[in-house]
Amino acid sequence: SIIGNFTKEVEKKIGFNTKVIHSASHDTASAVFGMPLGKSSAFLATGTWSILGCELTDPILNSDSLNENFSNEGGVEKSIRFLKNLSGLWIFQCLSKELNLSYAQIESQANRFLDTKYRFDITLSRLTNPVSMKKEILTILAENSIFISEDGMLFAVVYQSLTDYYASSLSNLIKITNTHFDNLVMVGGGTKDKTLCSLTEQKIGIPLIKGPQEGTAIGNLLSQAIGNGIVTNKQDARALI
Repeated sequence: SIIGNFTKEVEKKIGFNTKVIHSASHDTASAVFGMPLGKSSAFLATGTWSILGCELTDPILNSDSLNENFSNEGGVEKSIRFLKNLSGLWIFQCLSKELNLSYAQIESQANRFLDTKYRFDITLSRLTNPVSMKKEILTILAENSIFISEDGMLFAVVYQSLTDYYASSLSNLIKITNTHFDNLVMVGGGTKDKTLCSLTEQKIGIPLIKGPQEGTAIGNLLSQAIGNGIVTNKQDARALI
């Protein structure tokens, strides 16, 4: 919706005037709006952390949603974004910085060991900001009698553990909402990682659709398109994606 225009004070300071349009906020609301979601789509926003959920018409308020840490947040056109914050690409970011490797190098090394059966709990609080992410993961694995000597194997275990977590979280979403999803729309930086996308799709059992990397910016633009009368509703706006 259009809130109005800049005040004269603001106009004088910046040198121009324009309309101010109220977009979906905060950033996650715009990101979800900027996804090519169908009526039976779940979504997964992937970045430093990840957000998994779906759009509903009414909130879900029960013990299952509470126990699994799902929340109800407002969305465009009075929709409900039923979602959960998940672990994301933070571990890879730390490993990249610590080992001076690009994400492409990490992915390439991991691909040699993707048949590994080793896993660890990706949600452990000790992984929030360790002095050395590599040493912390190796310690966690050693505590479970798993000993790894090659970095590629370590990276593969992270991939498998993270995508297992994505899949189990989607299963919980399906159970709580009692919904069969036709697809999972993934947006954000994780869409650039072919291995992450491929493993996730294999484990969830439904098609994975790659959406835009900059969902928040696109959702903001779609709000402006509605506010300026270019399109009239959420469905028509998403058809532009």
